[in-house]
Amino acid sequence: MSSRAIQIARNSAFLLVAEAATKLGGVALLVVLARHFGPSQFGSYAGALALTSLLLVIADPGLSVLTTRDIARTPQEAAQRLGRGLLLKLFLSAAMVGAAFCASRLLGQPVDMTLVVLAVASGMAVGSLSTFVRALFRAFERMEYEAITRTAEQAIVVALGLASVVTGCSLVMVAWSLVVGRVAGLVLTCAVCARNLVRPTFSRDVHAHVVLLVAGLPLALSGIFDSIVFYTDSVMLSALAGAVAVGLYNAALRPLAATLVLPAVLAAALLPRMSRDARSDRPALATALGHSLKLAAAFALPLAAFVLPTAEGWIRLLFGAPYVTAAPAMGVLACAIAAVYVTTLTGHALVAADRQMVHLRLAAICATLNVGLNLLLIPRMGFSGAALASLASHLFMLSVELRAVRDLVDLKLLVRPMLKLALSALMLFLAAHVMVTTIGTTAARLLLLVTPLSCAVYLSCVAALRVLDREEIDAVGSLVRHLVRPRR
Repeated sequence: MSSRAIQIARNSAFLLVAEAATKLGGVALLVVLARHFGPSQFGSYAGALALTSLLLVIADPGLSVLTTRDIARTPQEAAQRLGRGLLLKLFLSAAMVGAAFCASRLLGQPVDMTLVVLAVASGMAVGSLSTFVRALFRAFERMEYEAITRTAEQAIVVALGLASVVTGCSLVMVAWSLVVGRVAGLVLTCAVCARNLVRPTFSRDVHAHVVLLVAGLPLALSGIFDSIVFYTDSVMLSALAGAVAVGLYNAALRPLAATLVLPAVLAAALLPRMSRDARSDRPALATALGHSLKLAAAFALPLAAFVLPTAEGWIRLLFGAPYVTAAPAMGVLACAIAAVYVTTLTGHALVAADRQMVHLRLAAICATLNVGLNLLLIPRMGFSGAALASLASHLFMLSVELRAVRDLVDLKLLVRPMLKLALSALMLFLAAHVMVTTIGTTAARLLLLVTPLSCAVYLSCVAALRVLDREEIDAVGSLVRHLVRPRR
């Protein structure tokens, strides 16, 4: 296997550790909160998350991705870019917290809910600063630093959250305890960056800050529209159907969203290389993007095929009987999340090729479609309508983004392996459906029988049909080896 593939696998391994720690810790904490506070209060917390997530683009208008791309091309300017970005993000983060407070008051939320929104917004603002500093880790392809800092930060956040719940704190106090963990993570991240990479060089050059902000505007607008697609359903559910519907919907959505760690790792590991190849080696860009799209589909299709027949078992296992009515929505959302696996990679490819305006236009159309469908379906179908709106929006985004990258990668070469992957996923679905209907989905059977046997069926089909080529198999093997025995 080439040194390039080994490096990508190494970076992916470290990022997978970081993403897995963040997502699994976040889901575990959400499960505890959902069980402890019940659907109504958990729905209020999920609504606060959705509202502040819509506003997060104010704190990071594309600066993190832009910084990774630009420093990967010109590493000698890292200190100056870090300093300019930090000053700008401090101002933008404060603006985001203020916007969250104003939005909560305009929506007429009670005082305790406004305090929760402020806590969540503050935590996200601090986390956004940490993410920006970690953009340097990605630009220099030192993902081990990201794995260390993100894992440590999430461990502190989860520990503080659990301690708050155990000691009987209110939802407001739990939310503010998580902010303390985010601040600790920011301090650790800055210390690692200053010690091992660069220290920021601050400048009072207002023009440079304006140039940076303007350069990030296309990504900022894309972020706004992406956030609308991902989070407006919860906000609209809160307004149109109430907190309980938001709680049920997020019980179906949040565990699935945690699996987006896989395409996020692939996209982040590939972005520095694709950014360089987009200017100097288009064939290498096409090869890397083609392999990554196939690997993303290899995870996305079985996810949807497995969740469809087993959704009720997973909802009951994670959240308990009060949330079991969310099972059908979970099956629909699994198909939507599967589409996001691919669009995560195509979106990063467009940014790497300096075509963020294309992504912006497509995201705007998709966001408009999503809002319209939610307005149409939520009053009639509640949270199930929101799930269907999400599925339709993400399928539309998948179709148009694949069309947008067709000059970056030869999609015709992917048709045959995609059909093989779809057949393998169908076999998985049939196997899981038969087991669910015959032996049920109790916790023990779901974990010890249905899940491993379904995976075995899928992997056997993939191997028998020879879906992955030798380079892709070697890349997956290298990824596993780096996960088991990480090296500097």
